[in-house]
Amino acid sequence: MNDRAKTYDDGKEPLAQLPWAAIDELARVQAYGQHKYGDFNNYRKGIEVSRNLSCALRHIRDYMNGCDTDHESGLNPLAHAMCRLAFVMQNLHDRVAIDDRYKREVINETTKPIESLDIPESQCGTSNSRRNNGFYYSDCDRVG
Repeated sequence: MNDRAKTYDDGKEPLAQLPWAAIDELARVQAYGQHKYGDFNNYRKGIEVSRNLSCALRHIRDYMNGCDTDHESGLNPLAHAMCRLAFVMQNLHDRVAIDDRYKREVINETTKPIESLDIPESQCGTSNSRRNNGFYYSDCDRVG
């Protein structure tokens, strides 16, 4: 007899499968921030996206350079980076992010041949670009 309760969760977030060790570390960083800044929700006030991302990148750089613990908090630098990325995501969701990213003006949506871009061919294999049939495409070229 298979008499199980019904649930209709198709298409819903599989929250039970989240990486809880990482989330616990993120919470520790947040608790440290509450102690440091005196406000658990300090990040909800909004901050420039570039400041949060620069901070996250510094923590990633520290980890990549062999640092396993943040010199100030004693926590994993990747947890600090993850926390800053989460702040950006939440600020964007709450519409309080100060989006100060550089956005180049797109004059038209015509893709130019790689030869006309003055980009060395050795630099055309970056993670956010691809070369196809002699053309250079960037994932960020399109607006909207």
